Amino acid sequence: MGSTLGIHCLNPDDTRHWVEEMLNDGKHLASVKAVDNNGVLIETKQFSPETITIARITPETSLQELSDNPLITRERLGKLADAMVGQILDRTNAEERAATDYYEICNEPDPPHVTGYFNLANLMWDCMDRAEAHGLKLGLFALNAGSPEWPEYQAMVNTGVFSRA
Repeated sequence: MGSTLGIHCLNPDDTRHWVEEMLNDGKHLASVKAVDNNGVLIETKQFSPETITIARITPETSLQELSDNPLITRERLGKLADAMVGQILDRTNAEERAATDYYEICNEPDPPHVTGYFNLANLMWDCMDRAEAHGLKLGLFALNAGSPEWPEYQAMVNTGVFSRA
């Protein structure tokens, strides 16, 4: 059975060492997630191609307008998706993209209420469309412990976003 050990690194100084050490012991890391440093993902893939690599690019795009705004249009969601995927394309190069299995498009979003999560799910749908057009895969939601509440989950499920993913 493979390893389920992974690293989530904000400052990747020792990540390469840990990957090498695990490989020298006949093991591997299941995943490495890097925040704003895809160079560590390139190194990880060089030493351990089977390790799942996840990049989080700290977003410049605010999701504030998703907050319980039932009037947000599909057009506006599309523009947000363009901006979010555009940040990945603008802030990474071809080598980094080749070494990255998934992009965490947003981290621990928590729009209030059912409508906010409904809007978030539709935004993620649009992000997937844009990402796939560029050969990128997304790790969706990265929800934090304790949210969303059950009715908010149901709103997300009802959009079909999980089936689409």
